[in-house]
Amino acid sequence: MIGYIDLAIPLGIGLLLIFSPQSFTKKTTDPTENELRSKKLRMIGYLLLGVGAIYALIKLLQVGR
Repeated sequence: MIGYIDLAIPLGIGLLLIFSPQSFTKKTTDPTENELRSKKLRMIGYLLLGVGAIYALIKLLQVGR
């Protein structure tokens, strides 16, 4: 059974990665490398939002039973 904390973890981390990916990277001198890392972290954030959405859908379908 999926609890609400299982739903909140990927949603919270995903939103943090989307809106603030710089908080997870070290600052380098090369701005193109920083941009590449930020892009990659944003994509991971969108993936985690998708996982959270699937969890939410499963949770909603279980409540209906």
